[in-house]
Amino acid sequence: MLSEKALNAFYKIHKQLNFSSLLLKFAQKIVDAAIVPILTYGYEVWGMFIKMDFEKRDKTSTKKVDLRFCKTFLVLNRKASIHAARAKMGRFPLQIVIVKH
Repeated sequence: MLSEKALNAFYKIHKQLNFSSLLLKFAQKIVDAAIVPILTYGYEVWGMFIKMDFEKRDKTSTKKVDLRFCKTFLVLNRKASIHAARAKMGRFPLQIVIVKH
């Protein structure tokens, strides 16, 4: 449910401004300030149940929102490599942020 709300917020922000026209650090700051708090809401409770399974980490619904941002910023189609998009953006998986906190 959180990923649906975050995706809805992402589309509303994307409707107002074009992410690909922004500098990388400003686009990431917007997403980190508006979208990531929605995705990590209540992570103190459910975060301890996350398995650090890096094979399945890109299939979680919360990670799909972050990957959607990466592909939108880089103007890539849906079939582009998610690993290349994340590496180009320099973003870490959301699971690492949750476990770190």
